[in-house]
Amino acid sequence: MQRSRAERSFSLALCLFAVVLALHVFLQSSFFRLEHLVIEGTDDLSAGDFLALTGVEYGQNLYDMNLPELEERVKELPFVLSVHIQRRLPGSLKVSVTERLPVAAVVAGGHFWLVDKEGHVIGPKAPTESFLVVTGPDIPSRLEPGEVIDSPALRTAFTLAGELPAHLQLELAEIQCAAGGGLYLLTRDGVMVRFGSLAQSEEKCAVLYQLLRHITANKEKPHLIDISNPAMPAVR
Repeated sequence: MQRSRAERSFSLALCLFAVVLALHVFLQSSFFRLEHLVIEGTDDLSAGDFLALTGVEYGQNLYDMNLPELEERVKELPFVLSVHIQRRLPGSLKVSVTERLPVAAVVAGGHFWLVDKEGHVIGPKAPTESFLVVTGPDIPSRLEPGEVIDSPALRTAFTLAGELPAHLQLELAEIQCAAGGGLYLLTRDGVMVRFGSLAQSEEKCAVLYQLLRHITANKEKPHLIDISNPAMPAVR
């Protein structure tokens, strides 16, 4: 009986060893080696960029990769808001990127820089790109991609830039942060608009758009439009 038990134990151990060995061989097969890299959600991150940034190599086993660590490295790129990396068998890695959306441009160091609504500096503005320019006393003299502009007044301006309806953005050229607080807008025709705070911003935008249409239709040349109180707008 003891010999029979020993034989059964040996057979079981041998089977387990064979299973583990087969599993190890399978995990090291080409089925799990990186052969294809799929990047979606951005045109600014190539496969070569991803490999150089993360240290991943083609032929590397997918299960030797620490995906959360790879995601953190990609998130260091200034234009990346979030990223999700998935293994896709056989032999593929899928990288899904959500980009930061630029809402305005600021001038620093003689260059135009694109920023998102939270004040993250995304990168330099291309000559062909058209964005509202935000100005104010708190803009740093120099900026670099990845920096965050933490001025409360400027962050308010960036928030407004992100909330402006597209049809109204076409009428505007600049958002100004006044030294004493409050926001001013400058139209493409050179008309100054006193916007005030972000309170009732939706109502203010609707009133401003109607006023601009009226001014254009009647070929008027006002000096100032005041919509800080949207219930009582004034045109001077």
